[in-house]
Amino acid sequence: MEYTQASAASLAQAQERIRGTFIELIGFQIIEVTSERAVAEMPFIPQLQQLTGVLHAGALLTLADTTATFACMYWSSGTIDSSTAQFPFTIQLSTNFLRNTNQGTVRAEATPVHRGRTTMVVETRVSDAAGRLLMIVMTTHLLVGRETA
Repeated sequence: MEYTQASAASLAQAQERIRGTFIELIGFQIIEVTSERAVAEMPFIPQLQQLTGVLHAGALLTLADTTATFACMYWSSGTIDSSTAQFPFTIQLSTNFLRNTNQGTVRAEATPVHRGRTTMVVETRVSDAAGRLLMIVMTTHLLVGRETA
């Protein structure tokens, strides 16, 4: 497969698409989407912590799942804008939490495990600012036509 990457304009449009959504509330920032991986970041902010002061699992999972979703959009259509004919709905998600953090920026990197015509499987690794692995997330996405979504 030939290496390709989403343009800066496409990344900006994708960032604009999340405006006013829960994804924006967590501070999600799409950094890179290529034919090999997708990368996004989220800052630690007090509103995202759980009762013990570390990042809430839901915020971390939102970062991982959204990064994987943008990756699947690009891998299935070559774009991450709203013109894609299909949307990759997450139909299965499995997580291993290894540690947590209460500072800095966390980074998600999604890579393909399987790229089919109707389903995709993605492994997303989330790390803290020091590069320590916080969690590994496996997601399965069903590619559904936008008219049926």
